[in-house]
Amino acid sequence: MSGQMGDILRQLAREYIVETAEFIEQMAKKLEFGEVDLEEIQKVAHKLKGSGATYGFDKISEIAAEVEAAAKSGREKEAKKLFAELVEIIRMERENLG
Repeated sequence: MSGQMGDILRQLAREYIVETAEFIEQMAKKLEFGEVDLEEIQKVAHKLKGSGATYGFDKISEIAAEVEAAAKSGREKEAKKLFAELVEIIRMERENLG
């Protein structure tokens, strides 16, 4: 049963990262064109902080927490830089999961 459970958890993690990658890339494009404000970035980062930890993606959770803090305190340039880093980490996780 544990092997089957492991397979299920890996599949859930794969689905999470694929959906998250698609969503975060759309957000990055909106951010690039100024269609997203710091409040929205903060909300997205907060969700990713929690969901990343839930699925075992500690680095996603860690960077998302940094994005959230920067956005919350109005450090727009830092929030955008960290958000770009978050996008890249999610892309790499997606590639690693195949």
